[in-house]
Amino acid sequence: MKPLIGSLMLSALIWGTGGHALAVERNTLFNVSQEILRLYNDDDSEHLFRLLAPELQTKYTPDTLKQVLRRCKELFGRMQRFSLPTMGTRTFAFFAAYGTSSVYDMIVEVDKNAKLFHWVITSDVQALDQPCSINRLPGK
Repeated sequence: MKPLIGSLMLSALIWGTGGHALAVERNTLFNVSQEILRLYNDDDSEHLFRLLAPELQTKYTPDTLKQVLRRCKELFGRMQRFSLPTMGTRTFAFFAAYGTSSVYDMIVEVDKNAKLFHWVITSDVQALDQPCSINRLPGK
């Protein structure tokens, strides 16, 4: 198993099986993914900011989120739709992200209040550098 995928799955098991995971409804990740789809295509960085977990709101501003959305659109273009979660837990899941010319991977993680904790769209889940992402890691 590749190291990044293994660590993501381990993270899902650690974070997704805690007591807080039970507070998140079964369809929460799908609903959040649909909000991401709308705000991604509309370049709505203000709404994206409100969707973030509090600890990420201290790291990102609506202006930096606008830059993230712009970078994502440059890399992947407009998104047509996201699949149902293909693998994960109630707080963490993988999705297929259907762009206009290709299908990409999307990873979404939410906290116990259904606030966005981690988000990435990528063509290579194993890459260490993920230019289209919002996360709690230092340096991003």
